[in-house]
Parts: sequence; structure tokens; C-alpha cells
Amino acid sequence: MSRQSIQLLADRIHSSGQLHSLMVVRGEDLQYYVVAGDRRFAALQLLARDNRISPTFPVPCRVISGKVTSQTEIAVDPALSGSDPDLKRCRFLDLRNRCPGLLTGSELAARRR
Repeated sequence: MSRQSIQLLADRIHSSGQLHSLMVVRGEDLQYYVVAGDRRFAALQLLARDNRISPTFPVPCRVISGKVTSQTEIAVDPALSGSDPDLKRCRFLDLRNRCPGLLTGSELAARRR
């Protein structure tokens, strides 16, 4: 994820008001961890930091069952998120193992043909 792509997404979210849901897993002490949608999450954090949205802006989330792993916790750190392809692949495989019905973009496109 580049800063520019996050900024462009933040601008698009702010101007259109459209936002796809984030996939999250429940952690301890009422915390949630983003496992899919980290670029949207980073864009929302940027909008909140710039006071363009409220820090309590309602964000649609899809809560999936699963256990937070240490890799997931590292991967959702905004400074590290998306920067390491191996870490991203590991996180996606972990998500697929916990959600057997989850389709990749390629699999979904193949079904639509």
C-alpha cells in the first residue's frame, strides 16, 4: 500500500460516502482486528486523523469467527500492513482456513462467466 493509494481511497470514500465492509475477528477485551480491508481501514484512519470524519464514524464490519494469531496482529499494524507480500499471503491463507466459503477475486470472476 502506498501513501498515495490510501490518500486517493480516502478522498473517494469522503466524496462518495460509499464504503465496503471490513472483515474483522474478535480479539480479547472487546477489541476487533481487521483481517481484510486494511487499505480501507488505513484510509478511514487518515480521514479521522485529518478531521474529515468523526473518530466514531460508523464503519460496516463483517465479524468472522476465528482466533487472532500473532501474525494477524502484526499485519494490521498500519505501519506494516500490506508491506510484506509473504506476510499478506500468510494472513490470507489463515483467513481462508477459518472461512472455507471465502472466494478470491479470480474465483468469483470465474463463477460469473
